[in-house]
Amino acid sequence: MRSVIQFQGDLPYVFSGSSRDKMEMIFSDPDSPFFKSAITIEVGAHAGLSFRNFLKRKFEATKRKVGEGLFEAIDALGVTVTGDAQQLCWALWLSSERGETLGADSIDEALDMIFQIERSKYEDAVLNVSATQLKVLVALAVHGGRGIYSANFKRRSGVLVVGTITKAIQRLETLRIVYRFRDEFRFSNPFFGVWVRTRFA
Repeated sequence: MRSVIQFQGDLPYVFSGSSRDKMEMIFSDPDSPFFKSAITIEVGAHAGLSFRNFLKRKFEATKRKVGEGLFEAIDALGVTVTGDAQQLCWALWLSSERGETLGADSIDEALDMIFQIERSKYEDAVLNVSATQLKVLVALAVHGGRGIYSANFKRRSGVLVVGTITKAIQRLETLRIVYRFRDEFRFSNPFFGVWVRTRFA
């Protein structure tokens, strides 16, 4: 592919993917043919107001009203990717009736629906981690992904050795359960994080 691209002058190419580690490897691994051949642009959270307006129009088209606090409650779950937001809104739509106003109090029923659908995947994910890794995972779900070496995090997780926390985090990253975003670790699937918190905390 590179042998073709390099002779195409000013034609721009965009490489995108959902696997952060694999995308990074393509352009940062010295053994990769694409090493240092692209500028990295990190796509952040969904486009705020315009995306909210899009979702609101979709709800209203099927006679559901968007009440106060709905989108703030979605944001509070750590939902920043459009696909996750759409999955939650799909569950909100299925668990509601025409003429209903959807607010922050509508979230729990929608989450229960997602949990039922994804339960086997979530349970498999938990079975693939050790007891110590599960403690760290639960602490991430409860405490958040910042300050993983703080006294508070150690107390919540029950894992007191920094090296053990580091190894647990690395394993969770390898399994793509969590990923590093700047100075914190986030759940790849925010709904799994909520499920972990409700089941184990």
